[in-house]
Amino acid sequence: MHRYRSVGDSPRSINHEGGSPSLHYIANGLELLILRCELLCRNGGFAMNASMPKDWNAAYESDDTPWDKGVAAPPLRAFLATHPFRGRVLVPGCGLGHDVRLLAEQGASVVGLDIVPKAVRKAQAIEAVGDERFEVADFLNLAEIYHGQFDAVVEHTCLCALDPAQRVAYVRAVLQALKPGGHYLAVFFREVSDYDGAGPPHPIAAEEIATLFGEAFETIERLVPQDCYPGRPVGSEEVCLMRKRSGSEPL
Repeated sequence: MHRYRSVGDSPRSINHEGGSPSLHYIANGLELLILRCELLCRNGGFAMNASMPKDWNAAYESDDTPWDKGVAAPPLRAFLATHPFRGRVLVPGCGLGHDVRLLAEQGASVVGLDIVPKAVRKAQAIEAVGDERFEVADFLNLAEIYHGQFDAVVEHTCLCALDPAQRVAYVRAVLQALKPGGHYLAVFFREVSDYDGAGPPHPIAAEEIATLFGEAFETIERLVPQDCYPGRPVGSEEVCLMRKRSGSEPL
């Protein structure tokens, strides 16, 4: 796999232990961080208002789900083969839960969230492979019961499936979900063939990734995956592993 760069040692196992963090947050610090991110996005010319968000409920009800390939994302499978996760892991926009089960097979305790009840029902109907569960929830308006509960948030093109205007809310939810020092593992769409702004998916530039995540997270590793779904060109995706900065904690 071609690597963009690595900051610090690449972890062989991402294992979190220790006491539970306080769930009492001072909102002002987090809101200030998000406000600064919004201003940076606007000043950088990144999309803050775009097309209407996709109706995910309608897509599942009509079985119009071309993004569901029936297996866990190849870039995640390849990365997790050498970077296994432990502890509590959250998978937003989990769909039928293929990536959730991949993590659970490795020994993580995984919660898959999706806003669509039909997707969650289908995920729950599949035989469990480990310690995984699926719940209906709106990740962009993350309920307090999920705040500060997870050692890692793992996603495959979830951010890029959202309308670009929702990206700041997404980053806020990732920050809320993670424990201090928690990890964020993402597969981003860097390029989308014949993209005309309609989406999803919506590609994201390296500059916008830096603007959205740079202040609150440190980048540990970035690479171009060589294992992709059939028909998805090598080079169109990027795997990023980040760690929540101590200074970004909503104390």
